[in-house]
Amino acid sequence: MTMTKLNKKILSGSLIFFALSGVTAVLNYGFYPIMARFANVATFGEIQFFITLLNQFGVGFVVLNILSIIITAESKDKHKYTAELAGLGKLSSIIVAGIAVIGSAFLIISQNTFHIQSIWSIFALSLSLLVNIPYIIEIGRLQGEDHFAFSGVVGIIASLSRIIFATIFVMMGWGAFGAMIGYTIGLIIAYLVSLLKNQRLEIKNHYFKHYLSDIKRILPRKYVILTTLFSITAITVISTIDVFIAKSNLSSYMVGQYAGISTIAKVILAIMEPLTRLSIPAMIDGSKVLVRRYLYTLIGLIAVCVALILIFEDFIIRVGFNSNGLMLKGYLPLELLSIAIFSLLMFLCVVSICRHKLADAAIGGALLIVGFIVFFYIFRGSPIIYRTLISEVIVGGLALLWLGGRNLKYIFSSSATS
Repeated sequence: MTMTKLNKKILSGSLIFFALSGVTAVLNYGFYPIMARFANVATFGEIQFFITLLNQFGVGFVVLNILSIIITAESKDKHKYTAELAGLGKLSSIIVAGIAVIGSAFLIISQNTFHIQSIWSIFALSLSLLVNIPYIIEIGRLQGEDHFAFSGVVGIIASLSRIIFATIFVMMGWGAFGAMIGYTIGLIIAYLVSLLKNQRLEIKNHYFKHYLSDIKRILPRKYVILTTLFSITAITVISTIDVFIAKSNLSSYMVGQYAGISTIAKVILAIMEPLTRLSIPAMIDGSKVLVRRYLYTLIGLIAVCVALILIFEDFIIRVGFNSNGLMLKGYLPLELLSIAIFSLLMFLCVVSICRHKLADAAIGGALLIVGFIVFFYIFRGSPIIYRTLISEVIVGGLALLWLGGRNLKYIFSSSATS
């Protein structure tokens, strides 16, 4: 198969980008053991809870990143995709602002239920949600324009900055509020750095003009946007719902214990997501050879990560998380299996979206939501953590069979297009 210009660009930048993404993943992972070192177990559990909520309430950011890459990679007209990205950002701002208001109100009302020490932490979470929008769109644009290395550097700057500032504020005694403010400052610094590439002030100036007309530019993609939002939301929420359920059913101390093993397992998602994003231009271009290579790499990395974690689990928990997690480490294998399934599921879901097989992706998302509710009810007599994890594994496996059946034949066929 003759490689296209796009495929050559992907291969030339993929190694550097993935290496830098690996550094970013390590730094993101390092955020948790550092917090565990400087915060007591209850505060650490609260910090992990807020970061998980940021990932859940901000699941649209994964969608936003994917859509930004797709819009940039599909279009050859820079002015056109610049305007579309501006419209996407404005539409996202409205949606995220609504999520922030509703989510904040819910958490304030449920402050005692979730053992939240200060409502200021909730406001800091909302600020993080809003700051994420321009940052994520800019990263997606950089990746869609093949600036893999620079986007990787920006990711490292974001991760390193939030570690530094969150650690300083936690050491000052600001608790979860300080951690979230530090997290937000890291995003702001990284976004400002991202503007340095290719006169990004053009977007910044355009953003405040023609508000409604820019939103209308993105409306032709409404079905792609809605399907991506629904399916990726389902995958992200179900794969991380165990933390939310643990927070609402366990004591503060046990939540801190569970936060240790949960974070260890979920580092796999942090490592695999950049690989999925990196493969999007190849999926759009119909390069099945490259897509297969990315899939093989994904499976191999998951296997290596799982094996290393299981071999060194005691060392990782004791040294990395100040022993937070030893009491519940029996759940780690099931947690790892769940995360491995959902990492593959994310990849195949994005394949469906890039192929414009939107019904397949939507059915996969619906299967996850409905299936989880059903199996969570079936296992109602089991311990709450086991009940949650086994439900995740079963519904994740079923959704994986569905999307695998709909995509693997295409991926491994010899033709260039579907």
